[in-house]
Amino acid sequence: MIKRKQIILITLIVLGSLFGSLNCSKKKEIRPEIKNIRAFARLYGLVKYFYPGDEAAETDWDRFAIYGVKQVENAQNPAQLKKILQDMFLPVAPALIIRLNSDRAKFSIETITPPGIPKDRLKPVFWQHFGLGSGDRRSMYRSIRLNKPDKPALKNTASPPPAQPLFEKKPGFGEYISRELGRGLSCVLPIVLYDCGGYTFPPASKRVLAALRSAVNRAVPQNRSLTAHHPHIRLAGIIIAWNALRHFYPYGNAMAVDWQALLTAALEDSYRDNSELDFLTTLNRMVAGLKDGQAGVYLPGNRSRMYLPPVRWAWVEEHLVVTAVFDSSQTALRVGDMVVEVNGIKAKKALRKKEQAISAATAGWKRFRGLEELLRGPRDSEMSLQIERDGAALPKRITLHRTVFSPNYYGLVEKRKPVSREIEPGIYYLNTDITPMSEIEKLMPELQKAKSIICDFRGSPKGSHLLLSHLIKEKDSVELFHIPQVAYPDYEQVTYKKMGWDLEPRQPFLSAKMIFIVDSRAMDYAETILSYIEHHKLGIIVGQPTAGTCGSANSFYLLGKYLLRWTGIKFVKPGGSLLHGKGIIPGVRAVRTLEGVKAGRDELFEKALSLAKGAAAHPPS
Repeated sequence: MIKRKQIILITLIVLGSLFGSLNCSKKKEIRPEIKNIRAFARLYGLVKYFYPGDEAAETDWDRFAIYGVKQVENAQNPAQLKKILQDMFLPVAPALIIRLNSDRAKFSIETITPPGIPKDRLKPVFWQHFGLGSGDRRSMYRSIRLNKPDKPALKNTASPPPAQPLFEKKPGFGEYISRELGRGLSCVLPIVLYDCGGYTFPPASKRVLAALRSAVNRAVPQNRSLTAHHPHIRLAGIIIAWNALRHFYPYGNAMAVDWQALLTAALEDSYRDNSELDFLTTLNRMVAGLKDGQAGVYLPGNRSRMYLPPVRWAWVEEHLVVTAVFDSSQTALRVGDMVVEVNGIKAKKALRKKEQAISAATAGWKRFRGLEELLRGPRDSEMSLQIERDGAALPKRITLHRTVFSPNYYGLVEKRKPVSREIEPGIYYLNTDITPMSEIEKLMPELQKAKSIICDFRGSPKGSHLLLSHLIKEKDSVELFHIPQVAYPDYEQVTYKKMGWDLEPRQPFLSAKMIFIVDSRAMDYAETILSYIEHHKLGIIVGQPTAGTCGSANSFYLLGKYLLRWTGIKFVKPGGSLLHGKGIIPGVRAVRTLEGVKAGRDELFEKALSLAKGAAAHPPS
């Protein structure tokens, strides 16, 4: 009996090994050129953002990225790739060490110590990033090299003064980073150098640096002619975007971002792209991996997705349902129609395909954005829909035409929203999405008498955080906004400048029962307000979870005039927990139903109203 069990056990082990090897053999092999470019991408960001030398600071990093991709793409082995990387990077980062993983080369502080100069005449130079600065003086985000001019001097003008510290965190002289690059290579990079009266030590060979810059100029045209039609420009654009996010996105750890996988997939996809719009989708697929509701890549001026049909739809009870028809003369659709297919594709499949290129911290925000993207397209383009009405499929497909320009579309949506007013005796409704705080202030005498107030936060409030001052009795100085202070790569050893709204109580004090309606459209500013409401228990929150993304966005332009945008600040709720990826969870859940949509009812509002009526009937003693 024992022997038989042993035979069975051995057989199972053998079969397990066999199937395991089969699964391994199915694992997709990464092409050598992708591995080469990944190694270049890793080194590119480390040197660009953290090597403090003058040569690196004066480098045109956009054109360098394109040149570098061309150089490394066809390297045959690690040793050849090492040589190519050294030829490119050592002229702009002479203290950098690139080595094979098998090498034992180590960093020595003597190599960066200027000989014969007293230390009191040396000034340490290193990067400080307050978020990630892009050179836009209007932005709150800044990047400087300490003890170096904040911007280049113009001809015939005095040199600008050295940059002052942005924050206290300062790496010390002799500190360096050691990182794996992939493809059997690694690097060692000092992050503090000394300024020797006008230049950082060690200096690069002027002849070698000039030769490199001349090679870059010959190989890469001026920026104005760079478009995503060329594969090397697409690859370079991915490298630039990926590194900005890799080192400065504040939620990479919280959202468990797989940086290597994002880079690999984007590089592979870019080889298959054939147009600017293909590449736009590739960039957005990469950014979707951040799970950041404010993140995205845009192509300003491109109107290929700027038109929508005069309808609105939602995902209700696992169905795509028409919820509004703005112009019945243009379509035979009715409110309550279920969309079974979109352009011959099952509705759920079509929606999920759109969602693959949408960055979102919560499922609700991804679904809301996906529904809108499914409607978007070129001007006057058609959508063919298979419709089910009252339980039966319509015999003919319905064709929609995208005739409404995007800003006008939102205007149609706004017109359908209810205005702020007294809806029943003692019960007021405030639509913060369309009513600015100045108008709410005019209603204060009436609101002060109200027994219940319903505040609708399904959208973007207009200055409504001042409403909180009429609900609190003591000053609130909680620090919600944490701006990253970055001196080390890979978002390590980050400190934060912490800020808040410093809310002061204001008269009149509102004693009414407060009810707040929310859903996945409530994001950023709305979620900041709701975080205060939740923490101080200022009212009942009703509806669906919010978008789960809050904090000022950062942005800059990529090659080909693509605009990259992401959340640049960490937002911490008053209780100390993260809002990102979770959102505000209503204390009272409410959902839309097919029956409610067909009847034209707002079921989230109805739930709020029932609570308001209960409060009005039983006012607090």
